[in-house]
Amino acid sequence: MKRVTMTIEQKLLLFIVIGCFFLGLLTLLVKRHWLIVHWVPAYTRSDVSVSQSSKHIVHRKKIALYYWKEDGLKREVDSFVWRGDVAEDLKVIVGSWLSFLYEERVLPKRVGLESIALGKSKHELFLSFNHYPFVRSWSIRNKWQLLNGLCRTIVGLNLGVQTILFLVNHEQMQDDHLDFSQPWPVDGFGAG
Repeated sequence: MKRVTMTIEQKLLLFIVIGCFFLGLLTLLVKRHWLIVHWVPAYTRSDVSVSQSSKHIVHRKKIALYYWKEDGLKREVDSFVWRGDVAEDLKVIVGSWLSFLYEERVLPKRVGLESIALGKSKHELFLSFNHYPFVRSWSIRNKWQLLNGLCRTIVGLNLGVQTILFLVNHEQMQDDHLDFSQPWPVDGFGAG
């Protein structure tokens, strides 16, 4: 049996190819949000004691995602990284809620969240979707149930949000059945 030997150039090329493969794989995982990377700066001892007393400590939090499926309200509990920035945390949770509904086949196509903002009083939430979060031909009840699931999810976070203004491409959402000209109260629709 003849032994195969590699030259230094061949070893270097093999090393570069393997390195590029793993770098590409890592990039794919980060881009698809399968791997979340949160860079934490190096802290001194005095910085650690100050940051522990602040509200911006990163921790995991279990959150209930509510949605309607097959004529019933369903509840899915999931774990999220909570950073303490209300707008950023809401963006992650609402985006996850939308993705979850697509995976559960409640939504026929993917809906993305373009942006999210809180009013000055932190009681009004503005959600802008990349397109309508429901099919326009759905019944009033189905549309209402979809949005009621989102409202229940947000109420469960206990962030003090009282109303939500729904937008599409940063403009007021228009619908033949539901009125989106005024903010919707997050807890004012009952069990439906």
